[in-house]
Amino acid sequence: MYKEVYEEMVQCGVASKLDEAVWFNKAGGIVEDEKDAFGLKSQYFLLHPNKVIFVDEVGNNTSQANDENVGGEKFLCFAGGRPQQRANMKDAHFTVLGFTAATGEPIMCCIIFACKELEPILVQGLDPFASWEGNEHDLESNTGPGKRHPQGPECLFNGITVPCFCACSESGSITGELLAEMLRFMDKLNIFDCTDGVLPFLLLDGHGSRFELPFLEHITNKEHEW
Repeated sequence: MYKEVYEEMVQCGVASKLDEAVWFNKAGGIVEDEKDAFGLKSQYFLLHPNKVIFVDEVGNNTSQANDENVGGEKFLCFAGGRPQQRANMKDAHFTVLGFTAATGEPIMCCIIFACKELEPILVQGLDPFASWEGNEHDLESNTGPGKRHPQGPECLFNGITVPCFCACSESGSITGELLAEMLRFMDKLNIFDCTDGVLPFLLLDGHGSRFELPFLEHITNKEHEW
């Protein structure tokens, strides 16, 4: 499987194949001695690590009912007492995806909420500990990092500010259409310069959404090919 991935990277233009395997250091430079190397020898050299993108999803739930004790943490209470803490018991499922470049830089954060319709408050976020500024209708002054409505995490990649992508599905999980929407979102921001003929290379796992028609149609469209 790895060989097929590497060969596709070469064909895409984000990597090249060397005549023989060599050692690389953490910075991706070729070194002669194994003591200066990081990892195993490789015959493939990344030419455009900023165009090699990784993404995977992780599901979560706001309910703390099954969190249990974390790492042996202990609490003080009176003798014979039982230490208890307030916890949220309401289910609110969501999925988070982080698009990351091979340079190690974050590209975009995506959050999929489990609901039929995406409400504005979900996109805006809510920090109950932040003070409200201005009058009660002054939403603009209270939106952004450190504000009452902080919104999702922003990323700065290739000099472009990439807002958090928010969407919804009834189950809160990823679909082929949502995955295609995420790529459309990045395409509209022109995050990747393809004037050099090198396409962005997205590496995914084998989740079923990766084989759905909306996603496949988007990445094979010559106007915005991946």
